[in-house]
Amino acid sequence: AAYDAARRREAERLTPHQRQALESLPATGDAHLRAPAGAGKTLWALHRIAEELERGQRALFCARNGALALSACAWVHGRGGDGLLAAFRVLVDPFAAGPRRCARDGRALSLELCDDDDDDD
Repeated sequence: AAYDAARRREAERLTPHQRQALESLPATGDAHLRAPAGAGKTLWALHRIAEELERGQRALFCARNGALALSACAWVHGRGGDGLLAAFRVLVDPFAAGPRRCARDGRALSLELCDDDDDDD
């Protein structure tokens, strides 16, 4: 169990190249990542999102599927608990349905469509 936990922590660290790219961008604004599969784009994006959430900003993560969206929710929750998760939204197919929030029931995470009142939080 300790070995698995250590491997997970190591896998969540940015490489020096990824860290340099993250630090070279302005503190706010959009970023466009282009790299081959497995290069760490998602991990890089989650680190950038976490920095914004920790500064009190809100974030929207676009995912191709629900599994990736839930994985991103779990990562954000692991990084900052319910506080960060409350300001995190995901957009996942069907995209026209709008953003979803991550709901937590014990250890289980699920995606719920946002209410119109969510923008007032």
